[in-house]
Amino acid sequence: MSSTVADPTTTRSWRVRNSAWLLIPLLTLGTFSGAGLIVIGIRARRWTWWLPGTGYVVALCVIGAIGSQSGDGAGAVFRLYFAVWAVGIAHCVAINSDWLRWRAEQERYQNSAPAEAVIGRSMALYVNTAGPRDLATLPGFDAARVRRVLAERDARQRFGSVKEFAEAAGLSQDELRRLQYWLTV
Repeated sequence: MSSTVADPTTTRSWRVRNSAWLLIPLLTLGTFSGAGLIVIGIRARRWTWWLPGTGYVVALCVIGAIGSQSGDGAGAVFRLYFAVWAVGIAHCVAINSDWLRWRAEQERYQNSAPAEAVIGRSMALYVNTAGPRDLATLPGFDAARVRRVLAERDARQRFGSVKEFAEAAGLSQDELRRLQYWLTV
């Protein structure tokens, strides 16, 4: 009966927070519609995102320069500007799901290191059978925390989940997120 911690990348607030880059093209009325693509393209190292973003920026600059010189064709220039902005917005919205997947992969990668780097072993640590030496290999587990965990485990006879272990150990959310993939009951 193993318990897993909810993946923060599946929550609505996480998706909203990581989709905030869409405000750049939306709120600037096209002035920076390509800037959002450039920013996330550079961060994700994906030329297929930043190159079109650069194209939108150049196109909007050219349209702006033409619009400032033409008096009679202002309506046509405005329609062209709006069309480029709309296409840029549609492009940004279309790749947002790919961006969210990339962000989730990055967060999972950053929050989980190889087992050897986290706890000095190549296998998961069974919290119901781990001895004091094994628990002491966990980051942040001093002698007092190890004693507290062992006393709580003895009182309960066993932990029913990794979450129960984390509560007994007094792990913060960040500590649990770092260790959750390497602990099992």
